[in-house]
Order: sequence, then structure tokens, then C-alpha cells
Amino acid sequence: MGIVVFGATGYTGRLTVAAMVRRGLRPRIAGRDRAALDRLSAAHGGLDTALADATKPDTVRALVAADDVLVTTVGPFLRRGRAAADACIAAGAHYLDASGEPAFVRRMYETYSGPATKAAVVMLPAFGHDFVPGHACAGEALRRAGAQATRVEVAYFLTGRDRRPSAGSLATFFEALDRPGLAWRDGRLVEEAAGERLAHFDTGRTLRSPAFNLPSSEHIFLPRTYPQLRRVDAWLGWFGAGSYWVPGIQCAERMFGAVSLWRPVLERVASLAVGPEGGPSRKQRSKAGCHVLAVASGPGGTLARAELRGTNVYDHTAELLAWGAERVAAGDVTQRGVLGPLEAFDLDALLAANREAGVR
Repeated sequence: MGIVVFGATGYTGRLTVAAMVRRGLRPRIAGRDRAALDRLSAAHGGLDTALADATKPDTVRALVAADDVLVTTVGPFLRRGRAAADACIAAGAHYLDASGEPAFVRRMYETYSGPATKAAVVMLPAFGHDFVPGHACAGEALRRAGAQATRVEVAYFLTGRDRRPSAGSLATFFEALDRPGLAWRDGRLVEEAAGERLAHFDTGRTLRSPAFNLPSSEHIFLPRTYPQLRRVDAWLGWFGAGSYWVPGIQCAERMFGAVSLWRPVLERVASLAVGPEGGPSRKQRSKAGCHVLAVASGPGGTLARAELRGTNVYDHTAELLAWGAERVAAGDVTQRGVLGPLEAFDLDALLAANREAGVR
């Protein structure tokens, strides 16, 4: 059994490899650029390498054998993520990804739940800052609230002086606006697009912070762990006052297909804006942080609240992927199928993983 990082030379991939090496792991690193792989391997004392390209599924299938663990950071996942998932099903290998795309999480749930269970493999989509801390916060709020809680809200915010995104985060944002995901309403899954609604939260600032709705993985997986839930809401407040513009962007998308038509241009501008590293430098990340909160409520109103605060979202994602891959490789996950974080790990373990990653 081995751990493979696919997309290792990308922005999130490099951070994930470094996090694994700090844990004493020696992953095999894979990507499509031989020179970049060799440089990354040398930087970590000589890791095994492999060439693989998401547009050539046979090369991805060759990365894994039965009981291996594949961690993929190759996105946008709706366009490039299928090869890795298919490879794991075919080989009987376990799978984690860094996707924050609601529509891709939906695809994983709808397309791979049956095959993953049949193949007896663990598949953990969106196992990074999107959306592990939201599950942990929701679980703690629901534990405090008790069985009378029928609704939980999760909200994601950024803190610190430098909040610039990576190219991958911007691509994920465009995908989220372009494709609907699933949301939990009145005890059932329904289709919902991101950015159609706004809410405001007390984040400790003078003014309540705005956020727009996000059909994240919490909608799909939390009700399977907490069957009393009738409604799940998730919100993204990364853009501050810019959140007020998102419903207008969605309106333009419905009327004119604006995001679909202009997405290649937007992604090109975004890639230029984030710089040569593909995302924030170590110094820039040190000036940023995250704040995730959850509110559990019942028919009578709010029952409990839980919050997590800590490091920037990129280091957080890398540490969570490294932790999750190590745990899956060790056989700590006994369930099989497409799982949510609280189905794969108990709440206290998940909170401990966030603490290890600098978010508490």
C-alpha cells in the first residue's frame, strides 16, 4: 500500500507533498511535467515520481494498485477530475481530493457512491478547507444543541491582512457559479446554484459579515450522520462586501450565460493576477487566516454555536489531505463508499486533525 499525490507540482499539490513529508510519509508524486517533478522530488530527498495527465486516463490508471491511496489536486475537477476517480474504482484504490466545487461533489455522490461501495474503497471528496472544517464545526454545534436541533448553518470567512486567492480557488469559484450543486431542504436533496441568496453573520467585527449561499458537501453528508436535520445551509463570506455582487452575477448567468461565455477570459486574468507561484507565497499565507462557524437551531431558535479559527486555507487544506491520506492508508476508515468527513472519522478525531493543522 502506498500514497500517491497526483497534481503534485501544482500549487496545492506542492503544499500537500510538503505536509506529508513533515508527517514522515514518502508519497509517490505524479504530474505531467517531468522537470517539475524532478525538482520537487529533489527538494524532498528523492521521492519516487511518475508521469500522468488527466487528459490521458490510462496514465492515471497506471498510478495506483489495490489498497493504494490516491490524493488528487488536479482541477478544476469538473473538467479534469474524472480520470482519478475512475482509476481508483478500477484498481480498488482509495481516493481523496482537494475539490471545493459543489457540482463535482455532487457528481462524486451521484456517480460513484454505488461503484465505490461495490469496489470496497474509501472516497473522500472535498477533503480540505473546503469542506472539512464546516463538518467539524457543524458536528460540534449539533453535539452541544442535542437532538432537538433540526437545522444547521455553516459559514466560511477569511481573516488577516492578505486574502488573495490561488488560481485554483478562482477557477473553483467560477465553476460554482456556473453549475448547480445539491442542498438539503425540508429533509431532502434539491438542486441549488451558488450565489442566489445572502445572509449576515456575527464574526466579531463591527458590522455583521455578508456571505452568499454555497451548495457544499455539508448538505449531502451531514443529514446521513444527523438524520434529525430538516435543513442545512452553507455560506461563503470570502469576498467581504463583494458578496453583495454575487446574486447579480448569478442573475446575469441565468439571463445571458455570462460566466460560461467569459470564464476562459476570467480564468486567464485570474492566473496572471495570482503570480508565478500560482497562489499566495509563504509570506503572504502567513498574513492570512480562516474563520469557520456553525449555528445549530430548532423550532424555537438558536440552540448552539461553534467556531474554528486559525491558519490560511491553503496550508490548512494541505495538512488535512496529508492527515486524511495517512489515516486511510493506516486502515482507520472502516466504512466504504463516497463518504463525508464525519462518516469516515468521528467528531473528536476530526477536531484533533484541525488542531494539528493550526485551526482550533
